[in-house]
This record gives sequence, structure tokens and C-alpha cells, in this order.
Amino acid sequence: MMQALVAPLAVSDPAAKKLAHVIQGSRRLRASMRLSIYKRSYWYRLLDSFREDFPGLQAIVGEKAFMRLAQAYLAATPSKSFTMRNLGEGLERWLRANPKYAGNKHCAALDMVRLEWADIEAFDGAGLPLPRESDFLNAGPDFSLRLQPHVRPLRLSYPVDDWRIARRMKRANPKDIAVVVYRLDNSVYYRRVSMYEIRILESLQQGEKVASAISHAFQDCVFSPEKQARLVGESFSLWAQLGWLHLGDERNGNRSSDSSVAFQQCDVGSHAPAF
Repeated sequence: MMQALVAPLAVSDPAAKKLAHVIQGSRRLRASMRLSIYKRSYWYRLLDSFREDFPGLQAIVGEKAFMRLAQAYLAATPSKSFTMRNLGEGLERWLRANPKYAGNKHCAALDMVRLEWADIEAFDGAGLPLPRESDFLNAGPDFSLRLQPHVRPLRLSYPVDDWRIARRMKRANPKDIAVVVYRLDNSVYYRRVSMYEIRILESLQQGEKVASAISHAFQDCVFSPEKQARLVGESFSLWAQLGWLHLGDERNGNRSSDSSVAFQQCDVGSHAPAF
């Protein structure tokens, strides 16, 4: 029964014929038609959910190409989770291996998939206790900070953050773009950051000490030490206000944190909401 239901829509599945003798028909519907109703309900629900998760991808490749892509991906990567939240988990890997489904927009489509999957992860990623001011007072060379699980730094080649908000693709030449996807007050936001900021954030995400992350970010920089110090101070101050940082599991212990209060106190400046 399951094999017949999850078989691709356009494929005639032998399992359906084997079920003919155990599914009862009626005066109005044959047994195969009754099974088809359930199969179509299953697939249309998957496709609706997939469309809701990746509206930006649809804007890039077009509606018809998007439906071909969605059906091919879902057939090749069937759901193995109890929740449809995870439908797109393998989409980036699959699209890299199947570029024909995005045509000449393959690179832009991959950027959009990365952004939209980060959006999903940011929405329901964990929020760990935020650092307190006292945590920074005795910070030494081994001081560690980590990114919150809901914070996703991305390096992109196309302004897909703008395209997803506008729900349409615009002509653009490839260039280096750094975007952080994060959650604030139960909403997902996209914020552009500089290349030195993305280097620090990526290093913190990979577990490097703060001093090492900063050194790595500015290793090829021509800024004066004074300007570097000012940029670092401004960046960490903003990241703390936005709730991007935590001390790491080994430092948190059993501390509790009212993150909603911390969020209410911050002046976030200019950031773009996902929707």
C-alpha cells in the first residue's frame, strides 16, 4: 500500500495492480481510482509544502520548471521523516548533481536553495542562553564564543536575499555577498555583513577561539590596528544585541536565560525581514 502511494505521479506502479484484489470498488469508482485519490492527496500535499518552503527557487526557475524539479527531487529523495519540515534537507546536494533542472540559472538556484534551507533552520533552531556582561570582563586569549544554532552565515554569489523578499529574480552579475540568516522574536531575518565579519562568524561556528577567529579574519587586511579594533568592537556589540552568540555548551552549565527580555532591549538598526 505504501509503495503504491509514494510512487511518482507519472509512473504506473506494479504495486497498485497487486492491490486491486484487496481494494473494493464501488458503482462510481474502480478500485484503482480509489487508490489514485489517496496517492494524489499524498503527492499534492508534498508539492504544496515544497512550494511553501522554496518560493524563491520557483521565482528563479519559473513555475513549470519548478514543478518538474519538485517532482523529480521528491521522487529521488522520498520523505523519511514524520514532518514535512525536512522535505528540502537534501535539495542542495541533489540539485548540484542534477543541474539540468535549473538550466542556465543553476548557480543562482543553488544560492537560493542554501538561503531558503537556512531560513527553515533559523526558524526552529535552538536558542541557547545569551552571554552576560560579566562573561566578558575577565576574557583572556582562550575566551570562546559560539554562534546560536539558529544563526546561519552564508557566502553567496547572487543577491538572492533581495530576490526572495521580492519573490522575483532580477538581472545581476555574480559577486561576493555575505548574508546572515537568523531569528529574532519568532521571525526570520536576513542581514548583509562584510567579508571580515563573515570570516569571524564562520570561525566561531567552527569552534575557534575568539582571538583566533579575529586574527584569521584580518590576516590579509590593510586596516590599521585601531580601525580593526573599532570594527571588531562594533561587530561583537551588534551580534550580542541581536542574540547571535552564546558561550558554548561547556560554559553554559545549567544557566537559564530569558532571551525574550534580551531581544526586547536591543536596537537592531537596519535588517530585512524574510517576509
